[in-house]
Amino acid sequence: MSRRQARKLNRQRHAGVRKPETVAAAFLGLHVLLAFWRPNPFWGADLLYYYPDSLRIVFILLAILVLVPRVRARVHPLFAGLSAALRGNGVRPWIVRILLILVALAGFIALQSARHLLGDGYLYLRELDAGITQRVDRAPLTFALIRFVHEAGASLWQTAENTYRVYSYASGLLFLLLALATAGALGRTDREKTVVFAFLVTAGYVQLFFGYVENYAFYMPATLLYLLAGLRSLENRAPLYVPALVLGLLVPFHFLFVLFAPSLIILGYYRYRRQETSMPKWKNVADKLAAFCTAPLAAVLVFWIAGFDFGAFLERTGGKHHILPLFSEPGFHVPYRIVSLSHLLDFVNLQVLSAPAAVMAVFLFGGKDYRHHPFLLSAAAVPLFFTFLANPEIGAFRDWDILALPALPLTLWAASALLERRRQDERDHRSVSVICAAAALHTMLWIGLNANPAAAEARYVHLMGRLNGHAASYGWETLGTYYRLRGKTVPALNAYKRALDANPQNPRHWLSVGIIYCDLGRPERGIDHLRRATEIQPDLAEAHINLGAAYLGTGRHGVAIDHLRKATELQPETALTYVNLGAAYNETDRHSEALDVLNKALEIQPEHPGAHVNLGASYHGLGRYEEAVEHLKTALELQPALANAQTYLNIGGTYHSMGRFEEAIPYLQKAIQINPRFTNAYFNLGLAYGALNRMEEARANLRKVLELNPDDPQAPVIRQLLRE
Repeated sequence: MSRRQARKLNRQRHAGVRKPETVAAAFLGLHVLLAFWRPNPFWGADLLYYYPDSLRIVFILLAILVLVPRVRARVHPLFAGLSAALRGNGVRPWIVRILLILVALAGFIALQSARHLLGDGYLYLRELDAGITQRVDRAPLTFALIRFVHEAGASLWQTAENTYRVYSYASGLLFLLLALATAGALGRTDREKTVVFAFLVTAGYVQLFFGYVENYAFYMPATLLYLLAGLRSLENRAPLYVPALVLGLLVPFHFLFVLFAPSLIILGYYRYRRQETSMPKWKNVADKLAAFCTAPLAAVLVFWIAGFDFGAFLERTGGKHHILPLFSEPGFHVPYRIVSLSHLLDFVNLQVLSAPAAVMAVFLFGGKDYRHHPFLLSAAAVPLFFTFLANPEIGAFRDWDILALPALPLTLWAASALLERRRQDERDHRSVSVICAAAALHTMLWIGLNANPAAAEARYVHLMGRLNGHAASYGWETLGTYYRLRGKTVPALNAYKRALDANPQNPRHWLSVGIIYCDLGRPERGIDHLRRATEIQPDLAEAHINLGAAYLGTGRHGVAIDHLRKATELQPETALTYVNLGAAYNETDRHSEALDVLNKALEIQPEHPGAHVNLGASYHGLGRYEEAVEHLKTALELQPALANAQTYLNIGGTYHSMGRFEEAIPYLQKAIQINPRFTNAYFNLGLAYGALNRMEEARANLRKVLELNPDDPQAPVIRQLLRE
């Protein structure tokens, strides 16, 4: 070889070494650019836009360090050493694994998602807290698993939010262990295993493990388990039945796992080719066909055990818009056609967000690289193609979690292909680490953004402005509910109005706006919106319940009771509807009728605190004071949150009516302790002290009423008592 040829070859080799750095620099540079110039379509990489200037500077400095070869050369051996420490025999690897799990768990908790606006988080929280168990969607076993976790750990984590967080953390820890095993199966050396592991744990989908409230966290370790079983089978370390069985068991968790079936067939084909010389052809074919049958048989068996009704499922989901149209016009539920710039941008953003290392690796590949590892390639390509066709009904940026499922096999395939391409040159191999480092910086931005309440909310509101139709309607409704739960009534009203503008035919939006108007003390506006909700959907029980409450507040008791009766007809098995009707009867002094409906509520739900509170009022109105006190105390035991000033006043007032003044005083004092401006409590306490001939204390409490409100309805009586 001439010197000229040697120099040319050396230049080509070094250009190849620098190429990953160039790609990583461009990727990180895009993040920096979008921090200052942010056109809407780039939601997969504009994460830095939501950070303050100080953290932007930190990111830029870290990005520069990542691109410096000497820095990477110093850091890379540390990770290679960690990979070596995790393997082998003895106690040490187990200690390192335990420490790794503890560090990961601490990170999951410390940087947990602050808001649940993405996906259907708040919807699922409301349903789980309310005990609604009918939902199965396309994931029957997942909902059953989450309900089991919720019920099994009720005494430990209590709320639905904590249940989902525990589910998320546990999925992340399982993923971490499987990632170590997968890296060991795919990498040949400790350095290669480190690269594979780094690819897997620096992808954007790991956000699902940071207390993310949705169903999809478990799908990542489940997918990795299938891929690991497939890799073991390719190495003849596991029969084909193993990945087939795993896949069959995963399908009931979500029907999208069916998309991995082609990869199982390809896996079987390669197993068949390898065993052509070791067994007769008929036996080889029969063995593979029997293994393939394992998957559907396992899935059907699980569905049968779970009692899943496919007929009812198809009836519920029929007619929905799951696939984007090729030629027809977009509509209310369909944001764009398959062939459109908006769709392409959303698809690219999704891959950048969820599979950053794989996206960068694509720019390093040549044509032959795409033929590498057909099993992993098919496991990525088929689901990826489906997500390209799928209709993101609530917006691609909100549906990122389920659409990110192909990102895992895509990332694993990219790591494998990149390692195969660069095994010939150790310097090339080392340069791959810059891809992992750039992906890690990207994913750190993504996790940090979602851990910051203000940043997560700002991103959501900003991106909502791009949506229309069903996605806008549902998205603004979710935001309105989020604001309402946090007591931000006016922002909630504005968000619900945006939802109503997007879909005026949705009765829920009229209902939500009506409720907010009532909360703001504008019952007439509220009644107008609530009536419109019942016009669109006459059987909407919640609208009738709120109309009843609104009419009660305006003194129209007859109309109120009519609506509340209608609610009991629409929801005869719901205790709350009877409680509301009983409260309305109490308002109109129809205490006997109230007793009937409130006892009906207790038949349905014996420990309903609201029913006991209102029964206390009913019995008090009927002069049955012992029973009144019993029910009021029961309500406090069932729901300590009811321990407000009014509840203590009710108990104290009931004892007062019974002439048991000594017992009344502690409850009235507790009411004043909770609300120091509660004039009714001071008045009743003054009367109780007067009845016990403790006149100084009586006068002090009566004077306090006049001090707080000189125009109190009891003021004339108080002045008369003070003169005596």
